[in-house]
Amino acid sequence: MALSVVIALVVIVALGLVGFLRRRRRARELLDWAMREGWTFVGSDPSVRAIGCGPAEHGATERHVLRGTARDGRPVTAFESRYTVRRSGTPDADGGGGGDTTSTVVHAVVATAVSPSVPGGHPMVQVSPYRGVRFLRGLGRDRRAVVTGRRDFDDRFDLLTEHPGWAAVTVGSDVVAWLVSDPRMRSTSFRLHGDGIVLWRRGDLTPPTLESMLDLASELRTRLGQDGARLAA
Repeated sequence: MALSVVIALVVIVALGLVGFLRRRRRARELLDWAMREGWTFVGSDPSVRAIGCGPAEHGATERHVLRGTARDGRPVTAFESRYTVRRSGTPDADGGGGGDTTSTVVHAVVATAVSPSVPGGHPMVQVSPYRGVRFLRGLGRDRRAVVTGRRDFDDRFDLLTEHPGWAAVTVGSDVVAWLVSDPRMRSTSFRLHGDGIVLWRRGDLTPPTLESMLDLASELRTRLGQDGARLAA
């Protein structure tokens, strides 16, 4: 028993050290990227928790916060969000509890600006990939969910808003067709709200991920009809 405890402790310490070194290396890579692009980089900035996105609704904390101006001239904030999911254990063979388990969910988040076309900014419209069982898709929908009637979209995505009429204007048939066909959108969510658009994707924030999401943000603005004139930072 004592030996197994020692081995377990060694494994835990080793995994923690590997994780620490990995995070430090990635922070260095992001800092180098920020310096090349003329952006700023800080390890943490709690103010970004106010940015509306899916991870924020889970009380996510932030890491690796970057700010700067994208190549299209718009101000951008990017960061890595983390939150913990707790799952109740299943009963064991004796009928007792199996114990709770926890896991950490990590997202790369990119927030940038749009040119509002309505007074006060845009009502919230959010599109996220649906990862559940398809034949159960109609059950337990969010009260804000909009059903488009296009099955290949409704089975694969959640379209959420409290203003269905606005969602129909913003995410029209051409946008829906593109969302279904573009493989990037199978792993990326976005929210248009006020004068901003936020994208988030499962996984660590790395320079290649950031550059890919910046390109996608620019394309999304065009697809959604929110490109407008370039904004100064």
